[in-house]
This record gives sequence, structure tokens and C-alpha cells, in this order.
Amino acid sequence: MKDNNNISTKDTETERTITMSDKRDIFYTTILSHVMSADGRHLACGLKRGKLAVFDIQSIVKQNHELDAKAEDDENLVDVKPLRRPQHLVDIETPVYSVTTIGHNSQFVVGGKGQLQGWVREDNELTNEWTIHLPANDCMANTVATTDDMIYTGCGDNNVYGFDVETHKQIHRLCEHNGYINCILLAKDGQRLYSGAEDGSVRIWDLRCPRKSVSTFEPYKYSDLQRQKYGNWIGTVELVSNDWLLCGGGPHLSLWHLNMLSYSTRFVTDSSTNVAVVHNDYIITGGNTTGLNIWEINGELKSVLPTATDNVFSIATHQYKQSADTGIDQVISAAGMSYKVDVCTNWKYKDFELVVY
Repeated sequence: MKDNNNISTKDTETERTITMSDKRDIFYTTILSHVMSADGRHLACGLKRGKLAVFDIQSIVKQNHELDAKAEDDENLVDVKPLRRPQHLVDIETPVYSVTTIGHNSQFVVGGKGQLQGWVREDNELTNEWTIHLPANDCMANTVATTDDMIYTGCGDNNVYGFDVETHKQIHRLCEHNGYINCILLAKDGQRLYSGAEDGSVRIWDLRCPRKSVSTFEPYKYSDLQRQKYGNWIGTVELVSNDWLLCGGGPHLSLWHLNMLSYSTRFVTDSSTNVAVVHNDYIITGGNTTGLNIWEINGELKSVLPTATDNVFSIATHQYKQSADTGIDQVISAAGMSYKVDVCTNWKYKDFELVVY
């Protein structure tokens, strides 16, 4: 964690005073998950200390672009206060382990302890619309994925649960893993689900007949992928195409052919891989080290973007249409063991930081 002693005691918009208790909470803030809305207007962060922070990211990046375009000695900039804090900051009353969105709606699904919550932003208000209770009160919703019709969550009781969006009734229970679930991923057609867990396995499920996984592979059993100092766990799964799946965690990040169940590419790094995303034909990864690694699909390291945290747990990206009124065409953000969210709009450097208080 870096620069945590430099916490501002004033909110740039409301000038509210931050108490010593607030400062202590901020210092120990961890963001386990964050997500961009489908339209690119909002960014939502789930805090382990039980809060959901939602930023007007489109306005923030637009303002940042406009400020950069002006001369540094422009006297009109003296009183300009950059937008860096949440538009909404609400209590969830449980640690937040995962955050995602449903379809193209402005609805955030928040995974906590023993429950899932649905938060909707309408008329500049953020409202808790519904709650789904998980089978046990201490069951951690570590990861969440959605379609227009279903909500899936991978949990700390080693199971993946599927709930109907409208009725909130449990439809599926996928129960072959022998360790808690760290990551799940849905195929674009919503018919297949990929899960990775603490037991070191990646399982592939056909949701049309989900009683048993259709395939399983275990990267840690391959000598050139195994890293004993990090363990066997799988922390991230990500589709590159219909036939290729990235997975990593304790073992090296690797690219697997889904029909052959064999890997073709190993991404060599000294850190664990907590998260990986595919964006604009590049692979972006974060782990237990400072910086985001930007990879070519062939395993070549293209660049490293600096981060405020030395343990990245979550990466979010969005590609704006050329007509978007932001001045930029993309956003890449990273969060982890810090109260700061790093934001960049290119592949070269960090543009600015958001703060979740």
C-alpha cells in the first residue's frame, strides 16, 4: 500500500471533515472488486469494509481530458477542483467481495457475506432494490456473473449458485469443487460457465445440463506452470475467444485450448495472477506486485502501468464509441489493497487516481 499517509481531510465537493476514525478506515481500505457500467457512465467499487462507491467516471475522464488540454499557467484553472470522489457512497452492512452489472441496465449486483444485493441508480439516486439470501449466513459471494435472465455467484462454500433475475429463485447449484470459488465466467451465449477455485482446478459447465461439469483441467499439475511458493489456486479465468481460455493464480497464467484441454502459451512473471482481462487484443493482468502487466497474446510483455497498490485484485475496462463526449476512447482502471483506484486512458501511463471516501 502506498501514499496512505497523504489522505486529504476535506472532500473536494462538499468540504466535509474526515474524522480520525474515518482516516483509520480509509487507511485499511481494500477494494476486492470493481466494474464499469455497460454504457461507460459509472464505475462501482466494492469495499471490503462494507461500502459501495459509485463514480461518474464519464464526467471525470472528460474533465481530466479538458484540464490536460489547457495550458498549465491558465489562471482559469486555479479554482477548478478535479472530480475524484464517489458520486454515491452507501453502506452495504457486509463486506463486499464482488460487484458486477446486469445486462445493459443501470443495476449493480453486489456480492457480500450470506447475500446478494441489487442496487439501481435512477434520478441521481442509488437504491437497494432487492436482496437474495444465500444458503448460509457466512457464505461469501466471492465472484458474480450475470446474463439478462440469471445471476451466478461462486461462493466460499465451494459451490456456484444460479438465481433467476426476476423471481430470485435458486435454479442451479454446481458443486464439484473442493475449495472455495475464486472466479467464474460466462460464455457470451450464456450456455457455458467456467469456474476456478482454491483446489487448483478449472471446471467447464454446460448450463443446459449442469448436474456435472463437462470438462476439468488442473494447471498446477504441469511442471512448467507450477509455482510451489504461490500454491495451486486459480484466481482468474477469462475467454480470449470461443476456443481459448486464460487461467492463472498460483500457477503461471496460461492460455488453454478448450477442445484439446492443453495450453499453448505461458505468461512468465514473478507475481501471482489475481486478475486478467482481455481488452483491445491485449491481455492485462494484476497480482501481488505493483503495476499492471500488458501482454501480447503470444506471451510477450508489452509494458507495465504503475499502480497505487502493490496487490491488484480487480481490473475494469471500457471502450467508448468514437462519438462519446469524453475526449477519450477507452478507460482502464485497477484497484486492490488501497483506497485509490488507478485510471488510465492509454497504454503508456496512469492519468489520475480516484479515492473511495
